[in-house]
Amino acid sequence: MFIEINNANKTEETLINEALWFAKSKLLPRHKNLDIEINLKKKLDVDGNVIDGDYKRHFIMEVRKSQDKDDLLTTIFHEFTHIAQYVRGNDIFALDHCDVDYLDRWFEIEAFEMQEKLLTEFDLER
Repeated sequence: MFIEINNANKTEETLINEALWFAKSKLLPRHKNLDIEINLKKKLDVDGNVIDGDYKRHFIMEVRKSQDKDDLLTTIFHEFTHIAQYVRGNDIFALDHCDVDYLDRWFEIEAFEMQEKLLTEFDLER
């Protein structure tokens, strides 16, 4: 897995790296060819989002910079869950999901559940 983190201080960069490798070990342990670009942004209206990138298994994640540690971690875990969903063959980026309320989308329900589960496991294993 290749990780590029932009606009992070050393503490944020270390934490994000640890969180991504942890999430990968839990959700995509056999997948090696992932390229994840993370951009921390001061002005972002949501905690985070992820889109598919320019080539196969390239993902671009935007994360709001001003979050506390637990919120930053849950955002990373939430968005990585979406990456795992996509890698497993679910086209969560398709526009046909737009007619379903955000919180009622199956992939958001799973991501919200996984963000809390992964945070608990991450804290226990550190």
